[in-house]
Amino acid sequence: MTSSLTPAENLAQAIRQVARKAHTEEDLRVGVEQALSSTLKDDLIHPHLAALSQQAHQLAAARDEAGVAAVEAQVDEAAAELWDITERELG
Repeated sequence: MTSSLTPAENLAQAIRQVARKAHTEEDLRVGVEQALSSTLKDDLIHPHLAALSQQAHQLAAARDEAGVAAVEAQVDEAAAELWDITERELG
């Protein structure tokens, strides 16, 4: 999805693509569910990752190693959720 679009525009674009490709009502239902899930996940997690990054930089500037480690763990969790990375893949 294009980042210059609003979340609503992203969702509308994804649903239009699903509608064009759907052959059955079930295809449409599943496609819309996936579009909703993906769009909402992206729109919620990306800002969260940005906030965590800012927090990590502030903690690093304050030389708070324990705080940085805690925030890094949160970044790992958010990235894993966003990109469907398993705990095993995070290693």
